[in-house]
Amino acid sequence: MYVLDLPTRSWARVGTSGSAPSWRSLHSAAVFRADAATRRDALVVLGGSDEHVQPFSSGPCDDFEPRVLCLTTFEWHGPADLDEQGAGGSSGSEPPVRWTPVPRMRFAVGVYGQRLVVYSGHGGVPLPTRELHLLLDLRSLRWSRLAPRHRPSSLA
Repeated sequence: MYVLDLPTRSWARVGTSGSAPSWRSLHSAAVFRADAATRRDALVVLGGSDEHVQPFSSGPCDDFEPRVLCLTTFEWHGPADLDEQGAGGSSGSEPPVRWTPVPRMRFAVGVYGQRLVVYSGHGGVPLPTRELHLLLDLRSLRWSRLAPRHRPSSLA
């Protein structure tokens, strides 16, 4: 992990701990406010390939498990870490079963509050139509399908 100090315009290598993602190519990442009270920011990384993929080509997709890096402590965590901490939102002793969408690369993401909106992409298998629009709850790292209400506008 490298961090750019904006006032001095200098890069520094920073060590991280936890369950880091593998090296990725053609993935997506976004920064979000993980904790409003402490103003802690985090970086979420998902998708892509763990191989170097040349531009305008394709390769095997890596898993689609989100990994989150706290930008204060530089500690990575993933869904399994939250389940172990009991943050899965279940009142029983067993964590609820997690659903993970089909892995993909070259997809768009946008942060909307405490959710990450994911659109499209492509992978080793065609994406199911019901998985073109997805939501990731950034607190629990649980996926859900998103059903758009309107059709996209057609531009001339």
